[in-house]
Amino acid sequence: MDSKGIDIDAIKDWIKQSTEALLNQQELRNYLREQRKARDDINEEMLQEGDRLTELMVQKERLELEREQIIEEGSTDEVRLLEIE
Repeated sequence: MDSKGIDIDAIKDWIKQSTEALLNQQELRNYLREQRKARDDINEEMLQEGDRLTELMVQKERLELEREQIIEEGSTDEVRLLEIE
């Protein structure tokens, strides 16, 4: 369709293509947002697990030192030694 030198069909096609491109771009933005959120959640979970592991390692080290002290002192506190092990 041509109206006074203006190609209406070309304008309609351009509008359609532009709208589709914008919708695709919005979908990609939403997908990226979801992926970033998932990444951030995983990173946070990894940090928490790292903190938990560190606490457990410190606790293990304390218990090993306590065990060594009990053995060095010649203590007969078998119950505590079993608890530590």
